[in-house]
Amino acid sequence: MDNERQVLLLGNDCDHPEREGCRAAFAAHASALRALSEDETLPDGLISADDRECLLKTVEPQRHPSLL
Repeated sequence: MDNERQVLLLGNDCDHPEREGCRAAFAAHASALRALSEDETLPDGLISADDRECLLKTVEPQRHPSLL
């Protein structure tokens, strides 16, 4: 983690090996999450607009600065 406060509150990744499994599962299902997040037929209030935006940013392909 880059944020010192988060490290103090949540611990280091080395203290929580389960995080890597969570990241892998999230990455493996990113396309399904993206499709669900963009589904406008989902009931209002199921997920907030801010949470939806955050999730969509998370599942966007990451660009490497060296490739820009």
